[in-house]
Amino acid sequence: LQVLDSGRRTHALLSGLWIGLAASSKYTGALLVLPLIVVFALRIHRAGGRLWTLLKLTDLWIGIGTAAFAFLVTSPYCLLDFDAFWADFSYERAHMSIGHFGADSRSNLWPYAILFWSNFGIWLGPLAITGAVLLLLRLREYTRWLPLLAFSFFYTGVILTWSAQAGHYLLPVFPCFALFAAVAISASFRHL
Repeated sequence: LQVLDSGRRTHALLSGLWIGLAASSKYTGALLVLPLIVVFALRIHRAGGRLWTLLKLTDLWIGIGTAAFAFLVTSPYCLLDFDAFWADFSYERAHMSIGHFGADSRSNLWPYAILFWSNFGIWLGPLAITGAVLLLLRLREYTRWLPLLAFSFFYTGVILTWSAQAGHYLLPVFPCFALFAAVAISASFRHL
């Protein structure tokens, strides 16, 4: 959000660096580019510009370029042995689309919903959902939450398309849902 508030190039560079490092440790970290794009879109919106000017923002491209550079520096064999990288990446892609042997891969929604419920429980689960809905309904008031909302829903949508199921795939969005629960709790205290 520093990119949104200050507009300094340093923050775009740092955001790109963290995205590149996240993608280097786990490829799904590359999905963090979406919140970066959303932040720049919000900056354009605040300035009264048109969304298509997003493509002309130098700082956005610097952030994305820094992410790619950080990824390649910390995962050099992606370039040095591209054939092996692509074979391994393609294997993982196939693994995600085929799923695990013996597992029901028709729908991931129910197993992930059970996992969400077992981790957030009877109190925080409904509060997390309520907080996310509240943020969506009052998006004009809570625009600063848009990058987090975009990431959490996009990431969750992506993992729901995979046939492979594993509980740890949800870990990146659990902190987001905890924050959404905090929004609901905060809103309820304001109305008391």
